[in-house]
Amino acid sequence: MFLFLTCEEDRERSNPVDPNADPDAWAPSNLQAELINDSEVKLTWTQEEERISGFRIDRKAGSGSFFQIAEVEKDVREYIDTGLNYGADNTYRVKAFTDENESQYVEITIYIPQPTLTITSPNGGETWQLGSTHAITWTSTGDIGNVMIKLYRDGYFYLPIVDVPGTENDGSYTWNIPSSWAESSAYIIKIYSNNPYEFLDESDNYFSISGQTDLVFQDDFSGTFEWETDTYGSYQIVNERLRISSGGDYDYSHMAYMIISNATGYSYVEPELEYIVDVEFVSGLSNEPYGLGLRDQYGSRYHFLITSGGIYMFLQYVQGWTYLITATASSSIANAGGDGELKLIYDNDQFQLYFNEEYLNSYSISGGKFDRVYLYQQDDTVIDFDNVKLYGTLTD
Repeated sequence: MFLFLTCEEDRERSNPVDPNADPDAWAPSNLQAELINDSEVKLTWTQEEERISGFRIDRKAGSGSFFQIAEVEKDVREYIDTGLNYGADNTYRVKAFTDENESQYVEITIYIPQPTLTITSPNGGETWQLGSTHAITWTSTGDIGNVMIKLYRDGYFYLPIVDVPGTENDGSYTWNIPSSWAESSAYIIKIYSNNPYEFLDESDNYFSISGQTDLVFQDDFSGTFEWETDTYGSYQIVNERLRISSGGDYDYSHMAYMIISNATGYSYVEPELEYIVDVEFVSGLSNEPYGLGLRDQYGSRYHFLITSGGIYMFLQYVQGWTYLITATASSSIANAGGDGELKLIYDNDQFQLYFNEEYLNSYSISGGKFDRVYLYQQDDTVIDFDNVKLYGTLTD
């Protein structure tokens, strides 16, 4: 009798429960890593061999050592990781396992950018009043967590605005400026992350905090004051708002104005000056300007205008001539077509423009005192004005 034996030394051993099985033969494959938002990486993979118990997932940062971050069931094919290492390569590896054995790893590396934060306001050139309320705003990327906001004056730390444990990194903080803090034209803010404590950004240039000015004129259009109009101007009071419309006269600007002496008994209002008006675009063409204005003691008018399409402009009228000081070439004001607050500040020979407390621009123009305030509408639009406020110093 003869007994024939065969030997299959070259046959691939891929049974996961076989301790001599090739660990590559039943390993996961096609491992992918995707940064799905500022704080999460999504891992996905495929697995052909089903005779497994589950998967083990490891991670390392840069050239560091791997450590296990998760163990998942055998039918799972994706995992969301939130323990990211920012500003570094994050390397992930996944292996399958059974009670007796482990497969080889499959590996992938993804770079996670360092979180960033950019201050948008105050970012230089603004003038804010003691006792007033303003929004400190910023944009950010990455998982920063709570942030702290600090005020610096002349390059040195002055006082905390938001201290430990910080405020939520949601892009905005409402700051009620204490009336007791010092006036200065050399302020900046700096923003830090709370944990870990790291510097993130600072204002690009100095902004000012000045003393409160007096409210010298206010009109809510409840019937106290009578506004005057220019040659082409007319208005109606609608729901206690002053409404200016073209009335079919589409070729001209239409203005209502208040003479300072009629409203206050004084001839002029001087800086520090703020002129604030709520505006609402009711209807009409989106590219036609509307807004507010001031006239100085020499008869020159300065108008801060916006359009419902989001463009703003600043103009000077001198003896019948119009000089466009500046105009944006593209939309730069969010929500200009709805309700909004226009603010025109004049101080230290400089006009500053704000919309909904957002600083837009500033322009250096020599001047002094003003004898009229204006409400302005142009061509085929209907505009409502409300809550007129004028701050400054009254003089003769």
